[in-house]
Amino acid sequence: MEINRPQDLQKPLDHETQPVVVLTIQAQLSSSPACSSTEVNITVIDVNDNRPVFPKASDGVTISQGTMPGTALYHARATDKDSGPNGVIRYTIASQSPSIFSVDLGLGVVYLNESLAGAGPRECTLTLMAQDLGVPPQASLLVLTVIIEKQEQNPSLTFEHLVYQAEVSELISWVALDHEQRVHHQVTVFVTDHGSPPRNATALVYVSVTDINDNRPYFPQCLPGKELHIK
Repeated sequence: MEINRPQDLQKPLDHETQPVVVLTIQAQLSSSPACSSTEVNITVIDVNDNRPVFPKASDGVTISQGTMPGTALYHARATDKDSGPNGVIRYTIASQSPSIFSVDLGLGVVYLNESLAGAGPRECTLTLMAQDLGVPPQASLLVLTVIIEKQEQNPSLTFEHLVYQAEVSELISWVALDHEQRVHHQVTVFVTDHGSPPRNATALVYVSVTDINDNRPYFPQCLPGKELHIK
């Protein structure tokens, strides 16, 4: 059964707030008080009615003149309330001046592509675009300002990567994890030295919980002590 016309509904449906609607249908003969009922589960199909959203419209980052090419500088992360392809986000650089940066298509991590050696203090601006895979696609923009400072005598602490990805079984962890309840976790790692003044660095670790076969099949409408009749 499909419902495609808005006039068939008493109120609007939204996949993000209620992906499944349970409808109870009763049938009764006018000459008999007996009636029969059944439940119909209606799946609300998602449409691309939400655009990717950045936490803020603009942001900035300061880097040293001695930053090496290939270094991760910034992590742009947008969210999209839609599901399926409508909620999958791809990151690109809409514009930049000068053209010395690149961005990871799936993660949104901005990298430095060229050496800054010999360049004086300056400021670069690039516009990042987050676009979903819906039809038609929706997009949002983030203006990122990169300030390049003279190289420090004592370089700052840095991770090799700004973002790391890992997988862990739902049975191997410090606390109980359940793939069915939550698939992805985010951990922020912070390091600091004992210098004066102390320097520090952070990195993000995205952990995916891998599923194991810890649930048996079940009949949703079969109650203990009741018979199940199949025709």
